[in-house]
Amino acid sequence: MKQSEIDAILGVGQASMSRAMSLLVERGIVLRSGGGRGHRYALNPAVAGYESQTELEKSMTQQLAVGGPPPIMVPGYAKRPPKPGKGGLHAVA
Repeated sequence: MKQSEIDAILGVGQASMSRAMSLLVERGIVLRSGGGRGHRYALNPAVAGYESQTELEKSMTQQLAVGGPPPIMVPGYAKRPPKPGKGGLHAVA
């Protein structure tokens, strides 16, 4: 999908969506293709939902043919993340 299509579906502003998509791409959850203003986004096959085992296998086979999907990056916490309801969220470097 194009970012503008995602913006319209979710009702999120373009700037907020750009920041969110950059983070998802950086972490490997979403894959970006195309260049310039023509970016298209797709879920990493490792986290995407599939309607059948055959559909999953077909997608993973296509990804493996081009080197496989990128790894999913998870932030490393220096200390335990805050518990829900115990203060605000803090950025993790």
